[in-house]
Amino acid sequence: MPSLAPHRHDLAPDDRVGEIRRLLDHGQREEARRRLRELRLRYPHYDIPQDLRDLEP
Repeated sequence: MPSLAPHRHDLAPDDRVGEIRRLLDHGQREEARRRLRELRLRYPHYDIPQDLRDLEP
């Protein structure tokens, strides 16, 4: 199944969080996890919202 959220490298961290939440809302948990990993790598000091911390391994 193709991802519902476009994969854009120019998004701000808050916009990336919104994409991750949309993916979760549509049942795309693995893609959401992948995007969360990318967010952490790109913005290591960004405070991940509490509701997304459960996705982290």
